[in-house]
Amino acid sequence: MRHFCTKYLLGLLLMALLASCKPVDPIADGKPRIKAITFPGIPAENVKIDQKNLRITVTLPPTLSAHRTPEATLTYNAQLLPKEWDNSFVGYCKGCETIEVGYRTNPDAPAITVYKVETLPTAPLAAAPLSAPLEHLLSRDRLYIPMLNLYANPLPQKVTFTNQASGEIISAEINENYPNSFIAHKGDRGALNHIGINTSYIRDLLPGTYKVAFTSAEGTTIHIPQPVVLKQGLIQVFSITNTEYKRLQPGDELIVQGLNLLPGTIALSMVDSTDRVIEVPEVECDPYGRWCKLKTPSTLSYGHYLLRITSTGPVKDQTCILVHLRSKPLVPFEVTMFGDNNLSECSIRGPITIQRGSKVILIASGYEPRARFKLTSVQNSSQVYYAPAVLYTINSYPGFEYATIPSDIQSGRYRIVLQALDEQGQVKAEGPPYWREIRIP
Repeated sequence: MRHFCTKYLLGLLLMALLASCKPVDPIADGKPRIKAITFPGIPAENVKIDQKNLRITVTLPPTLSAHRTPEATLTYNAQLLPKEWDNSFVGYCKGCETIEVGYRTNPDAPAITVYKVETLPTAPLAAAPLSAPLEHLLSRDRLYIPMLNLYANPLPQKVTFTNQASGEIISAEINENYPNSFIAHKGDRGALNHIGINTSYIRDLLPGTYKVAFTSAEGTTIHIPQPVVLKQGLIQVFSITNTEYKRLQPGDELIVQGLNLLPGTIALSMVDSTDRVIEVPEVECDPYGRWCKLKTPSTLSYGHYLLRITSTGPVKDQTCILVHLRSKPLVPFEVTMFGDNNLSECSIRGPITIQRGSKVILIASGYEPRARFKLTSVQNSSQVYYAPAVLYTINSYPGFEYATIPSDIQSGRYRIVLQALDEQGQVKAEGPPYWREIRIP
């Protein structure tokens, strides 16, 4: 009997020991969990779930499919919380690196279980096959180059353009430092599986045919299998010195910065408020089309003008910029542009036509958190309307300044004045009338 009891007790002890050594099932904790998950275009065996560490590891295929909403097997009490699934693995959305699970019975509750998503590449970064050369207009638009194994690998460290005609080699580093951080990015949505190259940040590129190569983070060279043909695009002006915020004197120097300002392909002139054209004799342009330097004719009278830039090259184009020649400095709340940003007709003759209820882009000297425009009828000075205005500081410019034209304003011609208001809405300062009338049709 004693022998039997001893064996019985030993058996119970062994069972207890075996039970204590058995792995604990993390799903058995009652929290909502993902039991299995798959993504369109990714083989199921490429997705691994580590329940203990709440980690989902995905080995990405050479290219991603456009739609990546998953199918998941969940515990009975779970649901996947919504997110921008079509940006998964690309990294340009909130929460792209996690998958959140909440209770199915309470869809508005916060996430209970959060899986971290880690990606691995199938192979090193490589260029995708191309059947024809790539064409790109030099502009602020990006040159998109198709790639393989793009999203789980780091971006290349360098891009190199070799001009096939001249042999000139133009390289640009790709890193986190400005402006290099703007040179390349991994495309998403309509540019999925492409590296986007911002050619406007690579200074010395000219129209021509180039061999393009990337240098990977591992130091290997990735050759693009077809040439890239860069073509002259439309004239683009990024900035112009001494115009809106500082008055010019006749004979002062003016520098225009932009794209496609190539010598021999553009002509510069000035246009006055009667549409008279004044030639500009002294012009110097950057050989790479990034700037033009000119002197305003010393014979010009004080007043308001347009600087007209006309393309005479393969792409016919015209851009016009407002220029003020004034002897006096700006005064507080003086308006230097009001709806003149659209100068497609290249004329400042007559009033500016503005539609009711529209937002009008403007530039003014000074900042005030409460401001408005006073619109006084030219035909009847007792007819007055007010347009709310949003102003920003010139040195810290988070967006366009604008005014909203009243929707009930009567047709006619108006003079406008910018007014600064105090906390009670009373006028505490007022700028001079804008030099152009506006017309409400």
